[in-house]
Amino acid sequence: KIEEKFCETKFGKICYLEAGKGPKTLIFFHGLFGDPEGIKYLTAVLEPRGFRVIAPYLPGHGKSFGLPNKYGFAETVETLSDFVDAVCPSHFSLFGGSLGGGLAWGVAQKRKNRLEKLVLHTPLLKPIYLRDFPVAGLGLLRDWVFDQRDRLLGKGGAWPCAVRGRICKRTNILCLPKLLKIVSSAKLVPEGLENIGILFMWGESDHTNPYSNVSDFVTRAKGQIKFFPGGHFMFLRQFPKFLDSIVEYVSI
Repeated sequence: KIEEKFCETKFGKICYLEAGKGPKTLIFFHGLFGDPEGIKYLTAVLEPRGFRVIAPYLPGHGKSFGLPNKYGFAETVETLSDFVDAVCPSHFSLFGGSLGGGLAWGVAQKRKNRLEKLVLHTPLLKPIYLRDFPVAGLGLLRDWVFDQRDRLLGKGGAWPCAVRGRICKRTNILCLPKLLKIVSSAKLVPEGLENIGILFMWGESDHTNPYSNVSDFVTRAKGQIKFFPGGHFMFLRQFPKFLDSIVEYVSI
């Protein structure tokens, strides 16, 4: 059973989904224009392994609070750190994708004493500035088209229909300029998590957030790296394999 809940933070109310029961906890941060509905698939495979799964709507998404003025990447990390403290005061693992991956890294650095595992899917580790948006936008479109094409052709599995096409559907459009400000103000350092198990997952032909742009960061972070065929949405082509990689890593 998936429950919708709310949590008060310094900046506003966070809406989140929670499912599963168990002594271990995985917290999932979705990406820009996304939503946490992937929790149902994570719970299906993680609950039998003793996990509870928690997935918030990021600020500016779904029923979570709209973004105030002077609110950027650092404030979002602070908000999600407070959220993690409220919903899971004990040890936990983090999984984040794209923007959610960058935010997960920021939260991990603030709460590393309680963090067990960190899994990041093509995380935003460096800022994307306004001048970069046209190239990143074209890359996003290209990756979506080709990864969807291969999903429809049945190459390597399929992302469940209930989640397909979720981009923008649950985003507060009025927050769009401020969401872009969050993306452009991302400032992270690769040090500080040397004693944490870290898994990076990347599409081999990601045109939205190419691995080559952040390879130096990943190398210095000293985590494991796993490549998959496809682009930024490579999970569309091979959802079962993608999901198994997450489950296998956090369950060790």
